[in-house]
Amino acid sequence: MQIFDVACFGTSLTEGTGNDGAGSPPFGSYVPVLQRALAPGKSSRVRCYNFGSGGAWSTVGMTNYLTALKNVRPRAVIIEFMMNDCALLSTADSTANHLTIINTLKALPAPPAIFLVTMNPVIGNSSSAIARINLNTYNDIYRSLSLSENVGLIDTYPNWAATPTDIPDGVHPTLAANIAKLIPRLVAALSPLIQ
Repeated sequence: MQIFDVACFGTSLTEGTGNDGAGSPPFGSYVPVLQRALAPGKSSRVRCYNFGSGGAWSTVGMTNYLTALKNVRPRAVIIEFMMNDCALLSTADSTANHLTIINTLKALPAPPAIFLVTMNPVIGNSSSAIARINLNTYNDIYRSLSLSENVGLIDTYPNWAATPTDIPDGVHPTLAANIAKLIPRLVAALSPLIQ
């Protein structure tokens, strides 16, 4: 049986934690849900790995996660760091970090399919949401890099009609919201790659 490994690489949005740092309901990681959603009708065994970390941004991804990804040898990589990059880095630094990540992945002996993912918007007036008011400007980096670097883009940001029920703390979506709004887009992009 062939194995198709997917590495999910990002922030607390991938890790599945809310502002409390826990993955307790209504929060939770979309990664195991994605693994189950990708399996039906496939002869390959699908394994999704969660490399999300609360508070992580692309500098962390560039320095800490690439070694782990080399050990997993994924067939596909999902990258989402803009939620924290927009609060911590300049657009130039974020772009440079993502180019390093992309080029490192492309240089692997078996380069994976690379997908840059825009996530949910922020809502409300919490300090966390206000610090990320320019999120969509940073999402434009992913939109540009997908074209210039010939990598995939899963642009979920425009599809969110986010409500406080979906994103109760203003930044982190509930697992139910991710299942409804994120998972179908990820499956649509990844499923054609899997036998």
